[in-house]
Amino acid sequence: MSNTSTPAASIRRSAHPCLQAFQDAANDSANSSNSERLQKIVGSLSWRGRHSQAGLFPFTIRGNELQIKQIMGGEHETSRIMDAAKNDEEKDALVGYGTGATCWPASLVLCKYLERSDIINAIGSKRTVIELGGGTGMVSLAAALLGAETVVCTDGSEDVVRLAEYNIAQHMHLIVEGNANSDISTCCYRWGESVVLPSADLILVSDCVLPKIFPVAPLVDALDDLMGAKTLCIVSYEHRHFEEYHPRDKFIELAESKGLSVYVVPMVDHDHLYSVEDIEIWQVKRKANS
Repeated sequence: MSNTSTPAASIRRSAHPCLQAFQDAANDSANSSNSERLQKIVGSLSWRGRHSQAGLFPFTIRGNELQIKQIMGGEHETSRIMDAAKNDEEKDALVGYGTGATCWPASLVLCKYLERSDIINAIGSKRTVIELGGGTGMVSLAAALLGAETVVCTDGSEDVVRLAEYNIAQHMHLIVEGNANSDISTCCYRWGESVVLPSADLILVSDCVLPKIFPVAPLVDALDDLMGAKTLCIVSYEHRHFEEYHPRDKFIELAESKGLSVYVVPMVDHDHLYSVEDIEIWQVKRKANS
């Protein structure tokens, strides 16, 4: 008799985390834990990708209703710009929107984790927040509405920074009406370049561990440059397969080499609705005496 379990086992090992959880739950719906996993996956369909093609992304944080402007086809516009560039210098100057003009699920998961944990109000009296790879400005706006006193939204693309500026300006009335004494600004910052930024209590990074597009090392180098002894960094990471290495393992390896520790936040500490198995939250801190 032929052994039919091996191919199935192989499929299970290589399956996307969400797909594998769905398969597990479907194959054993009587198991309460798997049934809960299936319910969570189905629940995520109510928000994940629902507005990804909309010009305005609706989003609520601590009772404030936001409408975040997105640029549809930003990645395609970047490809067109790159194809038209005559040399590497022109390509560097014409970054385009890249992936930064969309509100990605990992950003939403990060915002809702910040809201649930109330971590911003626990990071120190100044509550200074820097966002790396800020994209649309969604996470920076959430930080301001959740109590940060100073927020600097950075991105490596000037086009994307202008988009973030627009979204921040469109929602400043919410910060004023909510009596949030928050100074929120933008800055073009490419990891590895020299830039003057305030000393950060908290650094936020959402969906920037993308080795198919961006090398991981410059991001870790930027964190090493910006993190003080008491700085906390929170990273939201969506798993995407990369053949050369596991992106999370590479990030942790590089972080350890810089004297940084990485803690993977348990799913139970995520927002109940805005959590899925393939999106993780990491807390990064500088090790003592490093």
